[in-house]
Amino acid sequence: MIDDYVFAGHAATAAGAKRLSVSDCLIDLVPAEPGGDDWFGDFAAAAARGESVLTVGVPVEHVQPLLADLAAAGWVRGSGGLPDRLCHRLPVPSGQVLGFEPIGFDDGTWHSWACLGGLVDDVHTRPASARPPTA
Repeated sequence: MIDDYVFAGHAATAAGAKRLSVSDCLIDLVPAEPGGDDWFGDFAAAAARGESVLTVGVPVEHVQPLLADLAAAGWVRGSGGLPDRLCHRLPVPSGQVLGFEPIGFDDGTWHSWACLGGLVDDVHTRPASARPPTA
């Protein structure tokens, strides 16, 4: 399944984070570049600055639309940051898969589904008969 993802970077959590996320709506992340890239391109740099490091991958089919959203927000290619990593379509480095976090890019930052006003609770309280079947 990870083969269907493109490496986006490494998110480094600030000290004292009570949960893991790649959204700074939910936790404090250590930015790779103040005022710029949220995620590190190099694991060692992220590990040197953060308490925990999460590797971020983007599904292959979402790379082009995400690049368009990043360009509209002023992120430029050629700076060595996220747009360049996505354009290179590098594989997600191997490691322990902890899970998946649905995220989106809006207003220049990353938002988790957990920061969208009760969406997680809505999913948990939905009757089982209304849920889509699982494979």
